[in-house]
Amino acid sequence: SHTRQSFPGARPRGKLRRVRHSSSLWKSQRSLPSRTMQAAAMSALEAAAGGVPAGLATAVGSVAAFDGIAGARACLETRPKEGRGALASTREATGAAMTALAACVPMAAVALLELADPGLAFVAASLLAAAVANLLVMAAAPSDFVAAFAERRDLEFTWNKDTIRCVLEAVARVAIAQQAFATLGEDPVVSGLAAGAASVALVAAFQAYLCSVDGPPRADHPVNEDPAKVWREDKGVTVLQDRVYFNEKRVAAARKDITMAEVAKHNTRTDVWVCVEGHAYDLTKYVELHPGGWLPIANLAGRDVTDPFANYHPAPVYRSLLPNFYVGKIIDYKVSPFVKEHRDMRQDLLRRNQFETKRSFYVSMSIWYVSLLSAAVYFTVWGSSVAEHMAGAVFLALFWQQSAFFGHDIGHNAVTHVRKSDSWWGMVMGNITGGISLSWWKRSHNVHHVVCNSIENDPDIQHMPILAVDKEIFGSFFSTYHQRQIVTDAAARFLVAYQHILYFPVMAVARFNLYIQSYLLLFSGERIEYKATEVGTLAIFSGLLVAAMYNCMSSWQEGLAYLLLSHALAGVLHVQITLSHFAEQTYHGQAYNDETDEWFHMQVKTSLNVDCPLYMDWFHGGLQFQVEHHLYPRLPRHNLRDCRTLVRALCAKHGITYNELPFFEGIQRVIDKLHLTAKETRYLKLTDGGFYDSAIFHGANLLG
Repeated sequence: SHTRQSFPGARPRGKLRRVRHSSSLWKSQRSLPSRTMQAAAMSALEAAAGGVPAGLATAVGSVAAFDGIAGARACLETRPKEGRGALASTREATGAAMTALAACVPMAAVALLELADPGLAFVAASLLAAAVANLLVMAAAPSDFVAAFAERRDLEFTWNKDTIRCVLEAVARVAIAQQAFATLGEDPVVSGLAAGAASVALVAAFQAYLCSVDGPPRADHPVNEDPAKVWREDKGVTVLQDRVYFNEKRVAAARKDITMAEVAKHNTRTDVWVCVEGHAYDLTKYVELHPGGWLPIANLAGRDVTDPFANYHPAPVYRSLLPNFYVGKIIDYKVSPFVKEHRDMRQDLLRRNQFETKRSFYVSMSIWYVSLLSAAVYFTVWGSSVAEHMAGAVFLALFWQQSAFFGHDIGHNAVTHVRKSDSWWGMVMGNITGGISLSWWKRSHNVHHVVCNSIENDPDIQHMPILAVDKEIFGSFFSTYHQRQIVTDAAARFLVAYQHILYFPVMAVARFNLYIQSYLLLFSGERIEYKATEVGTLAIFSGLLVAAMYNCMSSWQEGLAYLLLSHALAGVLHVQITLSHFAEQTYHGQAYNDETDEWFHMQVKTSLNVDCPLYMDWFHGGLQFQVEHHLYPRLPRHNLRDCRTLVRALCAKHGITYNELPFFEGIQRVIDKLHLTAKETRYLKLTDGGFYDSAIFHGANLLG
């Protein structure tokens, strides 16, 4: 199965081994749970259109119809493997289609025997039409698609893989069935035929459109055997480039005696040298102009940044920008066998076009987001009762939670892979509909990625005086992100002592804090790209929200309930975010010091994956693959699951702990860590500096 497949050298431990067997139930489109979900959905559809008997009948027959629909989708989407004869499996394909058709015959017989019930006749006709329409789709499809139909059991075109898409299709089928039954209800057979044919036609047309969006699949690139060249990504497309580009003027003045020790000395905001591919670059004059802000560069100053640089920049930056800051080759630069191995793994991902976005994925997700927002607007604006308004709040919360994943992808330039385009879409989605500044998110999130779980540098774990993820946060330290001293004062000591109890209430209102942080950044002295656009789009969000509360709610109490309910339910997102890092390892200062905390080791040690089945990927939105996302932030969300297999295998091979837990066990892990840290507040003493620190910690480390 895709969910938890075995791999060479795997060493299952603890609870991961206990749950591994469950995925076998979901590994193909013919799995019983998946077919049961299909039957349940269609029984609800027909019950709404034709009554309870129709719904019960469909629970038996809809499985056959869904086999036909899955076959149609397979025919239109998947090509056979290269070199295989196009007509090799035509007989098998026809047999499979006839099986689906034959499965509908008992339903037709039941309908004929129960002519007094028009609902059953409607169901039988609908199923027969679905099967016949599937045969017509096969007949009309190009011959090279026919063979793929016979292999559809490996394609997983079901609720398991395409959960959101199947939900959208089911909703569309409900609408079609209801319209057909309302329009042609006097003749249930005719209305059933119309509904069944229209349903399959809709699925086939939608699939054909998605295929046209994606275009033909790209073939894998050949293995690169030239050490002077590497695969890189340009606008999501893999290109072969020189490993290092040179500026002639800079090369003429280049030094030939640079060592890593000398690079390490240039490690401040006003004096920045970095190492990329074994060459030194002086970025001092570029720090304040960096589109991602000065903080990521300052936090990486004096280090080997080959991996973070590769994972955050497209190919043109190597060719047109980086050579302008060239200093010289580093004479003692070495790459360990392990670092070479994980860099080769990224090269393999590029070679196989894994960084290319599948546009059809975001077309489907965009329809999903629009559907959620439309439902929220409908119930909020046109609803006439408190219950309807609260339903609007629920849909709005779900929209915020789901669209945040799109904002996350777009913020990493993992959708169009063009910074300006992604920034524009990010401001439309994140600012206007979500109320959170894209610039604030990028400034904070980029730093979080390059110094993940650094006590002094990662803003995502700096939540004093309310939360402390580790006892080493106690005392006093200077936050490079907030540019101020963070101290454990009396208020912090009191609140942190109960943080394991306050965790969920804090997550329920955390979104309000993000609104505040957005405005604080935009009205600060920091250099912000598109500042006027950011302020304008946030103003639109605030205006729309205030107008909705003032004009649509019957009282201020109802408006307050609406705000609290929508924000509290959207707080699930904040639980998902904090789950990824709160209970993992922390460290002081910067990483990238040696083999133990280089890019791969640091990201794996500080991140936690959520072990979830394939059909729940929509809920987690890519955050369930936090390890892989931190390693390759520009890798499209829909390719993270396959990447997980490679990363787990490499970790197993080298004995690196790969952190992964089921969702609720991960939450419990966070609560336990917060509780453990809360207990440490009992040992904090007031120091001469006016803040609390741990006497036990000082004594154990021979401090003072």
